[in-house]
Amino acid sequence: MPTAPPSLRFPTADDVVGLAAAHHPLSVSLLMATTPAGRMGPRDRARLAALARDVHRRLEDEPDRRWAATVRAGLAAAVARAQDGPTDRGLAILVNPRGAHLHHLRVHPRDRVVIDPTFATRDLVRSTSEDPPFLLLAIDGRAARLFHYDQRYSRPILGHDFPMLRPEPTLRDRVAPEAVERHRRERTRAFLRDVDERLAGRLREHPLPVVLVGSDRTAAEYLEVGRGRRIAAVVRSGAAHQPLFALEEMARAALREHVSDRAAAALDTAHRRLRQGRAVAGLAASWQAMLHGEPELLLAERSYAAAVRVTGDGFTLADDPEEPGVLADAVDELMEAALARGAEVVCVPDGALQHHGRLVLVLRGRAPVR
Repeated sequence: MPTAPPSLRFPTADDVVGLAAAHHPLSVSLLMATTPAGRMGPRDRARLAALARDVHRRLEDEPDRRWAATVRAGLAAAVARAQDGPTDRGLAILVNPRGAHLHHLRVHPRDRVVIDPTFATRDLVRSTSEDPPFLLLAIDGRAARLFHYDQRYSRPILGHDFPMLRPEPTLRDRVAPEAVERHRRERTRAFLRDVDERLAGRLREHPLPVVLVGSDRTAAEYLEVGRGRRIAAVVRSGAAHQPLFALEEMARAALREHVSDRAAAALDTAHRRLRQGRAVAGLAASWQAMLHGEPELLLAERSYAAAVRVTGDGFTLADDPEEPGVLADAVDELMEAALARGAEVVCVPDGALQHHGRLVLVLRGRAPVR
């Protein structure tokens, strides 16, 4: 029987919005790639210690010694917790004098330390985008159960609608064995139609992608009577009796194509809106449009970063991200501004926007005239 995975703290979309909105003159972001393990391995521990030393070196230049001391203490506690705990593909430690945050990531970030007035949240955005919340509908021979995965773990939905028990065989089935299969199909279809209606009610409250788990036969019957557009992915398996964390992992794996489709759809939207004059391309134009327009969707290539010195309502590029007065990553700053204003942020593969300055901002209306 599979064993439960170690406790990992992944960021949720709400976490990202909150961290992106956090502002303090001394905000430290430490990001690094890690190797998945039940406890951080020696190499990752050594790399984490080296990045922490880099933070301490850069804090020596901070004029407010009290702030610097508070950040050092928060960083030390977070590093110790990370070194003694499990790992996934990445780690983010975000510290300012108001608090420290440790998150594991489902993506490999580039190892770096950023000290800015805001946290570097780009890799947290990537992690949450590739690990979306979803509903898991598990149907077996006894019942239909619904679970809500909220980017950390799944919870069963308990209420008047779920779980929903399958009807027991009727007396008619027992006295008319020649009609058993026909009656079974009629009962099953009625049961699955009811399941679909109840699912629709839940989706009106939580419009999330749905992963269906069931046997080949059950999945086929449900897709025949239900509205297939409600289902983002299907796990055709007799594994409905697996532990919940195992079902969760299978569902997450099945959603990978759905996640790729979302990124492709975002690219299609960006290209269409550029033709319509309702989007701008490139860092400079997006910076201006963010100030004067209504952002709806921001797309950026995964590794695109730019150190800048802000000048009025614009900026000039800088060579050294550690130079005093330099914003280490203007792309990350744009992502945070977009999230704060309710826009969606999507990271796309490098090269996907090579003809558009590696970054596109889609607007709710016409692009502002410069």
